[in-house]
Amino acid sequence: MQIFYNDYNVPSTPSHVEAVGDAGDSTGDNYVEATLDIQYLSAMAPQMQSACVNTNNASNTEGSTGFGSAFLDFAVQINNMDNPPNVISLSLGSLSWASCNIMCTQVSQMGVATYQQCLNYVQGQFQVCMYSSEDEVSRINDELMKMGSRGVTIFAASGDGGNHFSFGAFKPLPPNAAIARALNQISCNYTMPTFPAASPWVVAVGATQMVTENGGETPVGCSTKTGGGITGGTGFSWQFPMPDYQKATVQAYLQAHQSTPFGQFNASGRAYPDLSGLGHNIPIVLNGRRTTVDGTSCSTPEVAGVFSMINDARLNAGLPALGFVNQRIYEAAAQNAASMFVDITQGSSNCGIGICCPTGFVASAGWDAFTGWGNILYPGLLSLFSS
Repeated sequence: MQIFYNDYNVPSTPSHVEAVGDAGDSTGDNYVEATLDIQYLSAMAPQMQSACVNTNNASNTEGSTGFGSAFLDFAVQINNMDNPPNVISLSLGSLSWASCNIMCTQVSQMGVATYQQCLNYVQGQFQVCMYSSEDEVSRINDELMKMGSRGVTIFAASGDGGNHFSFGAFKPLPPNAAIARALNQISCNYTMPTFPAASPWVVAVGATQMVTENGGETPVGCSTKTGGGITGGTGFSWQFPMPDYQKATVQAYLQAHQSTPFGQFNASGRAYPDLSGLGHNIPIVLNGRRTTVDGTSCSTPEVAGVFSMINDARLNAGLPALGFVNQRIYEAAAQNAASMFVDITQGSSNCGIGICCPTGFVASAGWDAFTGWGNILYPGLLSLFSS
């Protein structure tokens, strides 16, 4: 972290960062993830007190349903704190239980495999279907709601597989080649939302990238189709209804794009992402060496760090922390989005790693179901939330 701060002129030191819970493992699956998260959360909010929290070191958590129970334990721990953090950045999730249930129901109806055989397969894939039931997702969602009511603003990565996948296509390898091919076909026909991004109680963060255009650089929706390492996640929840605060905005988008092939989705479900940040070729320092990474795992801690700065300004002015902020974002953006966001009007969510589908959501003027309201603008957001 010190090398990262030195190399990129961040006016902070690791003394402002606390390690909480189990020690990290440099050979572990999410060592890079945690390194990225804490470097950007703390860099965007220099000298702010931050913590990197690791509550579960089980090696099988992400290749099974163990993540759901670990996530619930973490959420309960936060709500048991007398003074919970003002901002939480969550870069990891998976397809929601509802998405996995749809996939395996369809596989069963196609006669390719039984529902249970399909479920065993998808829940055994890395970071694909990591929840055990609809009730578990609902229970976690309740804890996220409690956090918002206690002054915690939660930012969640929207995923890296467009609106069809957790990351990319299922690999048709023996002995499950037939299941994988069927799942790719089904996934291209449906929107498969991720969780916790699809929770109405989090700020879901999408990803953008810069492309050279007309002699300059233009931000577009992050997509493997345009040279990005991932495609920013997006979707409409199958489980949670659309909150009132986003109904008018989302309906205007859907009305304007009636002829766009979206595939099958729940038009009355909570839509995401809410906003975006840069998610391609993001520099970090890993084990002392410079490297670059991609994904909504980059944009989420960026945005969370900026909102930490906004909270700092509020607290210094004698105001409470923002807590649940989604409604204020949508209400303000409906009136003055240009001061709060860089509007992203190019890109589509149809591609995942290794596959492009004929259906997907497109970026367009105003809020859209690929990049939300767009990239955040700190001065406008600071002005809005300083009262």
